[in-house]
Amino acid sequence: MIFWIGLFSNLYCQKRDTIHLSSKGNISTVFDRLNSNNNSKYYVLNLKNDGIYKIKKTIVLNNKIEIVGNNSILQPDLKWNENNDPDSPMFAIVGKNNIRLKDLTIDFQGQKRTAATRIYCGVLILASNHITIANVKFKNGGLNSLKSIPNSPYILIASQDKAGDVPSLPKKYKNKTGSCSNNFILDNTFENSRTSTRFGIRVLSNWLEKRPHRNFKNKSFKNLIKGNSFIGEFSWNTVELAGGGTVENKVINNRINGKSVNALDIDKGASFNTIESNIILNAGLPERYKNDKNIRCSPISVQGSDYDYVASSNQVLKNTIENISNPSSDNKKYYYSSAIMTSYVKGVLIEGNTIRNAYQDNAFQGGKNYGFGIVLHDFSNDVEIKSNRIEKVYIGIAINWVKKEGRNVTINKNNMDFVSDFVRSPKYDIKSNVFKIKNNQIKRMQKK
Repeated sequence: MIFWIGLFSNLYCQKRDTIHLSSKGNISTVFDRLNSNNNSKYYVLNLKNDGIYKIKKTIVLNNKIEIVGNNSILQPDLKWNENNDPDSPMFAIVGKNNIRLKDLTIDFQGQKRTAATRIYCGVLILASNHITIANVKFKNGGLNSLKSIPNSPYILIASQDKAGDVPSLPKKYKNKTGSCSNNFILDNTFENSRTSTRFGIRVLSNWLEKRPHRNFKNKSFKNLIKGNSFIGEFSWNTVELAGGGTVENKVINNRINGKSVNALDIDKGASFNTIESNIILNAGLPERYKNDKNIRCSPISVQGSDYDYVASSNQVLKNTIENISNPSSDNKKYYYSSAIMTSYVKGVLIEGNTIRNAYQDNAFQGGKNYGFGIVLHDFSNDVEIKSNRIEKVYIGIAINWVKKEGRNVTINKNNMDFVSDFVRSPKYDIKSNVFKIKNNQIKRMQKK
């Protein structure tokens, strides 16, 4: 039986569950109509090959729908604020399941926008499961500005136990509760060639209340971010996993080329997550933060919020981090710039990573040496640093326990070339029983 939506002259259907839309189609209106129908059907919306679609308002996606872009381009209206709230996402997937978005380009045209007309978020996935975003090119979100970039993630994944759990959600959806699991962000490109966004992808749960993971009913868990390419500046985090209910997520086989404070960040009590087999190139602190004394750069970061809210049992495995540099500055925070850092953690495995050429650019306080391969900041507990290759760094590993000391640090079977020290611990004796250091191959390199 053929299903026709006869109200739109540019819309035609060959099958009951497949809809074809020409490039002149009002895609927002089509979704409004589909969402009003019986959602027991699985609809496939095929966009025209290489078509260009103008989007004037948030597209709300219902259950069991697939958008096949066929290399078409979606462009949100440059006057987005005229038809949408300031924090409106382009796509809203809220309390839904089994949705796919693939094979298209979303050009946000951020270089033409102001703070008032920017797009707050590309795709919001809230309390939703089994959502797949694959082979989508996200392009030029955020703004073209050297000032601080407001929140502008391309993809925001979040769960809530109660209304207002996650402060970063749009106000319209702050009351929606539920878990967010088994969502797949696969083989996409996130390109900031003419703009900067503050984030690329965020996976969030509550962190303000400092609830441990076992006290969450609804979690952001078992989400997979794999095979994506990130190009350009993502000023704060390229990928962030944050909150006590953010657990068992995997960030694997992604390629990142560009600046951010932390490229891959496990933060605010997130636990049991894995960062594996990613390639991070040409990282370092963005120019906009070079004089900010509250910021230190590390392409991979695993951290809790405080000694009573730690990030537990996370893994950093088989990643490659190469050519890290910061803009020239007298900022004393530069000294502890690193490739991988931990802070307020319990049970971190850092194994099989390659770190090459970290901060050997003399861009700190009149050309002084600085920068580390790995830094363990305050309250880093039960950390195992094993079988990593670290070369062309000022100091291989640093212990920077200032406010709260950690315990049980194992440094085993690493291979290091460094300028100054293999391990530097200004306040704590590395020969004490807090540290187990053995079977490492070390070499002091000649500084050119």
